Amino acid sequence: MTRGHKKLDTWEKPLRIRILEILENHGGRITERELISKLKQTYVDVPIKKVYAELMHLEINGLIYVDSTVPANKVIELLREKKVWFRAMGATE
Repeated sequence: MTRGHKKLDTWEKPLRIRILEILENHGGRITERELISKLKQTYVDVPIKKVYAELMHLEINGLIYVDSTVPANKVIELLREKKVWFRAMGATE
């Protein structure tokens, strides 16, 4: 394993929280390729299926919007500026 890279682990920060952090750091908008690249900087073995599952969870809960107008490179947008990350973990308001 390369120094500075971590395996995706149960005890690590949840993947959906890391996705929200990346979106916040990029002004609330990022392409799918960029997001996956950023995630791989933190977690070398992040499965693409897991990323898609987390994106779906975040979109269903109204935290992000995934624009698939160009299916080859989707655009992911953060819908809320304030931190509502407790909803990302499945909580309700």
